[in-house]
Amino acid sequence: MPSFLRRYASDTVIRFYNRKHFCFCSRIHEQLTAKNSSMVKIDRFMLLMELIHHGYDIGPKEMKKKQQRNIDLLLKSLESNPDDPYAYFQIAQSNYVMQNYEEALKYYSKALSYEPDTGYEYVQLLVMGMASTYMRLGRYKEELELLEAYADKYKNAKFMFVHATAYLDNNELLKALLLFLNAVARPDAAQLGENLADCYGNIIQIYRKMGEDKMADMFVEKYKSLLAEKERILNS
Repeated sequence: MPSFLRRYASDTVIRFYNRKHFCFCSRIHEQLTAKNSSMVKIDRFMLLMELIHHGYDIGPKEMKKKQQRNIDLLLKSLESNPDDPYAYFQIAQSNYVMQNYEEALKYYSKALSYEPDTGYEYVQLLVMGMASTYMRLGRYKEELELLEAYADKYKNAKFMFVHATAYLDNNELLKALLLFLNAVARPDAAQLGENLADCYGNIIQIYRKMGEDKMADMFVEKYKSLLAEKERILNS
């Protein structure tokens, strides 16, 4: 697949944990879970380690087969636990990857109907995934309304990027610009992966639309360096 069609994401992954207090649960998409059910948020610290994972760098046919297998396993798990919002969320994710956006929206909505605790990490992904689905369906107002409803819960770069993009979709350029600038200035900006380059690209475009070419030029070198970093990762 040509590199210009490929994308990558950056994330933190928990791989070292105390087995006395935590375990991996679920039939598929296992999540590290505290044995003490009252513990929602898990404290952690970062290791100075970078790993590049190519597990999803596969062709469209293989990806569709993989996602359908995931959906089948998740539907099976719902037979014994029909009120599991995490399973509905993952079914939505698989449908989104397969570009079944109406189906994805149905399952995102079902997952959110349980009002899961926003302290669980997957809930942020749920909200962002549902917003992206609205965007794919051209329902930009609903995309923005959803993100606005959760903006006070998530003050991290990834959420700000999606929120800023929703402002852009609704032609609210100044609000989009401010959020993109806020996202790239955050200490967790590196977690944006290649979307960090997208942030800088959008900042440049918005400034140029505003007639602020000098301001736009201030971000060009950083944007070029991030594009070069993308090529490094995709070709590693």
